[in-house]
Amino acid sequence: MFHPRAPLALLLPALLLAGCSDDDSAADAGDDIPDAGDGADADADGDDGGGEDVAADDAPLWPDGPVDVRFPDGFLWGTASAAYQVEGRAAPDGGTVASNWSEWEDDLHIVDHQTSGRGAGFWDLYEEDFDRAVSLGHNAVRIGVEWARIEPERGVWDDEALDHYVAVVRAARARGLQVFVTLYHWVVPPWVQSRARDVDLLRAADDGFEAAFEAFARHVVPALAGDVDQWIPLNEPFSVMSAGYLSGDHPPGGILDLDGAQRAGMHFIFAHARAAATIRELDVADADGDTVPALVGNAAVASLFPPKNPADPDDVFASERIEYIVNDVFPEAWTSGRLDANMDGDFDDADTTPPEGTFPELAGTLDWIGINYYGPGRAEAGAFRSIAPLHGLPLIDVARYDPRLPHNEMGREIDAGSFLATLRRYTRWGLPLYVTENGCSDSGDTQRPFYLLEHVRAVGAAIAEGIDLRGYLHWSLTDNFEWAYGFGERFGLYRVDFDDAALRREETAAARLYRQITAAGGIDDAIWTEWALERYPSDTRP
Repeated sequence: MFHPRAPLALLLPALLLAGCSDDDSAADAGDDIPDAGDGADADADGDDGGGEDVAADDAPLWPDGPVDVRFPDGFLWGTASAAYQVEGRAAPDGGTVASNWSEWEDDLHIVDHQTSGRGAGFWDLYEEDFDRAVSLGHNAVRIGVEWARIEPERGVWDDEALDHYVAVVRAARARGLQVFVTLYHWVVPPWVQSRARDVDLLRAADDGFEAAFEAFARHVVPALAGDVDQWIPLNEPFSVMSAGYLSGDHPPGGILDLDGAQRAGMHFIFAHARAAATIRELDVADADGDTVPALVGNAAVASLFPPKNPADPDDVFASERIEYIVNDVFPEAWTSGRLDANMDGDFDDADTTPPEGTFPELAGTLDWIGINYYGPGRAEAGAFRSIAPLHGLPLIDVARYDPRLPHNEMGREIDAGSFLATLRRYTRWGLPLYVTENGCSDSGDTQRPFYLLEHVRAVGAAIAEGIDLRGYLHWSLTDNFEWAYGFGERFGLYRVDFDDAALRREETAAARLYRQITAAGGIDDAIWTEWALERYPSDTRP
């Protein structure tokens, strides 16, 4: 999932405002940036134009009258997880699986100096967790395979680890769950990235990361191909750029490392393409009987960032820039082949690395687009801070929303309307959509049921509009290790007792609601009446 602090102090002019000096008009830069289209509503936050956050528009999102939201036959319902978050760093022999994230934990970067341990215990409890998923009426699940477990040193393969993942996938398939497999979800073996070893293939000038990732895919895909048709090579590459190289919240801990962020982004773009080609070459088995053996998608951090002050042209420009970079740069490369290496909104800069242009090997490497959505942000353009060497430099800053608005425990704004608008934005590439993550941090389970209800209704509304949206994967089935936040943030439909050696699970109200939705094939008036709230508990507007 997207680290919510990562967008703060997100992108500097070298990355975002290329070609736009302090004296340039914002409107003159990035003319090739696609229009926001149906997705962007600059007035969505109800700002009065005075430059201060004000409460959002109180107009109801949903029309009055009976509720009858129906989903098509074959629609996929399920949950998503990341291998590291549910398996942790623990090795089967009781040791530690070395990775960039285990090293990050050892360097005391996690809240309260926590370590991931066994995570949610999924390595041992996957069968009973799949049983829980089936009890909720699910027919799909998204899981990850851990590169650090499978290839701990370059070219050294742990066949027992790979065999374990084969067993996990087959256990899911035996229960009627279609499996989406993520190959990279932020965790890599130390020979790929390690501060202690002074190695970072994502920041290197050569294509070592792409070659290593392709080799990893070439080893893993044949083992899983008979049971997997849906592949996600990379999870949220933009989040790694921002949290790993700009904000310093994730490994490798770069702070305002613009070169590192740009290089990582380019490595990700080409690594996805090479992995997609490998998957299509090696997965020729049709696991689900639809005659298509392999489909390659992504899992994009997807959000809208309306301007903090819609009356300020600079804030509007900031909104356009950040929405373009977060949402458009990667899928544009993987569909048309057009590469915007410096992310300035055009595709013809010859002095970038690599030089911009159209790359045939990138084009057509997506079969569908995955949406990871948690909430919107706010965009503001202004001076960064009065610290050297950034005095007075304009940048995009994702401002905190009005704290009176509904928000989850991680501080993310709750806005199902922005979710629907985000789904609309992603139709511009003409590919099927899946919601590959959507969830709410809520330790008391007081907000998650309504969050789930509203966001599933938004999915139904998108389908009713004609959007080709084929599945919804909630984040997540169980509580897990939430990266820099450790075990404190709770996203699970099942609550995990992390103080219990058995990691006991307890069903939440949101799980019961999800079961009702799948049983009904949607949301009817009875379900809406039972679960809808007039307002979220965190909404303190008068």
